[in-house]
Amino acid sequence: MMKSVFLLGLLFCSNLSWAEADAGVGASATVAQTSAFSRQQGEVRVAVDAWASAWSARDTVAFLDSYDRSFEPEDGLGRTAWETRRKDSFRRAKSISVKLSNLFIVAQSGGRIDAYFLQEFHSGAFDSLDRKRLSWMNLNGRWKVVSEVTLTEKEFAMARAASQEPVAVVEKPTVVEKPKEVVAEAVQPMAQPAVLEKHTDLSGYRLGAGDILNISVYGEDDMSRDKLRISDTGMVSFPFGDLLVRGMTVGELELKIADGLRGAFLVNPRVSVTIVEYRPFFIYGQVERPGSYPYLHGLNVRKAVSIAGGFRERASPSKIFVVREGDAANASSKVDLNSSVWPGDTITVEESFF
Repeated sequence: MMKSVFLLGLLFCSNLSWAEADAGVGASATVAQTSAFSRQQGEVRVAVDAWASAWSARDTVAFLDSYDRSFEPEDGLGRTAWETRRKDSFRRAKSISVKLSNLFIVAQSGGRIDAYFLQEFHSGAFDSLDRKRLSWMNLNGRWKVVSEVTLTEKEFAMARAASQEPVAVVEKPTVVEKPKEVVAEAVQPMAQPAVLEKHTDLSGYRLGAGDILNISVYGEDDMSRDKLRISDTGMVSFPFGDLLVRGMTVGELELKIADGLRGAFLVNPRVSVTIVEYRPFFIYGQVERPGSYPYLHGLNVRKAVSIAGGFRERASPSKIFVVREGDAANASSKVDLNSSVWPGDTITVEESFF
């Protein structure tokens, strides 16, 4: 009713047609909606910043207060057990560093605002790179996390491609020395622990010779590349020159390519890098068919031995060693059958003397 009265006023007081007047009302509503979203977007960015800062500072109270009472962990652990685990991890960690990048905001129905970002986590005992979606709701005047989801590379890339908002890079202050930022030189491989972890999560995986990549630049097919094999020198070719990518994570490479395209080629480049094929692993010693084999997701030592035809008669299952490619010390670590195998690993099964 109010809209009709307003339109009639416009028609009588001006030379506008009915369609032109209606369009003016629609435009005003669109401007108002855009303004509201811009305000919410800024508020959510502040909330995300506070969330990451509380985590880096190991401020348990502020961190847990970021989550609404309705929040349930994605792993099904239960809210109480999840809070207990977080408090314990904060207490045991000597230092925590959280760095967010590629942050973008998407408005959803029902007042929900989704924040997507790459999350680099470093502590004295663990390092990871995850793609996250935090869903926020304004509840009683405060933005609270109602859902937290870890995304695959494909899911993150699809969400980013669907978003029309330019990607913003946000650097987070930390209470310890910040990890080295990605610059023109490739990040050097991290030293591997003396005892290899048994998980097979490759979120912190660093690229090496033989890996095959798909590089997608949203909206720029001529700059996208499929099935780029990293050369023996650790290089791939791209429109603005050859890139040294050996030793970088996927997230670091995405940032490096975006930085290279920004300005000279594109205003707000959005880049997605996907590993379509990992470099092979190697297995030698007391197995039936020693040699190199294609890497498979979830690979552990037991599966690697099976792929190589199983143990020989004189094999010692308790004397298996792995050298992880990229380890500057080229250290040989003793592993068991359940230990994870990464692309480029060299496994040696020793002989039993009994």
